[in-house]
Amino acid sequence: MQGQNLRLFIGEKVVAGATDCTVHIAATLEDSSTKDDTSGAPNQEFVGYTYDISSESLFAVDGSIDMLQTMMAGQPVAFDFEQTNGDKNQVKVKSLVSGKVLLNDASFKATNKQKATASFQAQGVGPLSINGKEIGSATAVTPKG
Repeated sequence: MQGQNLRLFIGEKVVAGATDCTVHIAATLEDSSTKDDTSGAPNQEFVGYTYDISSESLFAVDGSIDMLQTMMAGQPVAFDFEQTNGDKNQVKVKSLVSGKVLLNDASFKATNKQKATASFQAQGVGPLSINGKEIGSATAVTPKG
């Protein structure tokens, strides 16, 4: 599979002209060793996970401004990282990873004689789904009201 066969949706919109999308998932581990453990090696126990997403995109005025307004309002948005095929990779094959995020970082860049770009980062909130199946609860940021 190549990058052009993956799309990142935030809300109902494809992140416009995405050139690079990343979904990062990290396990949260806790040391469950006791003073009676003699092995010297820590006993790690899975207690949850965190996740975040980022995207580098060609700047699209409406989509970028919508995401900026959502970020400033502190509203969580759904995202879907999906596999595609078909003409111009517009046909969804399946959802690979989906969940909700709070947008927490945005930057815009306009270089002389080059296409303007927008970069977004977002922190996961609530459960994450992989291949359409929800996996536990995230130990991530709690959204505002």
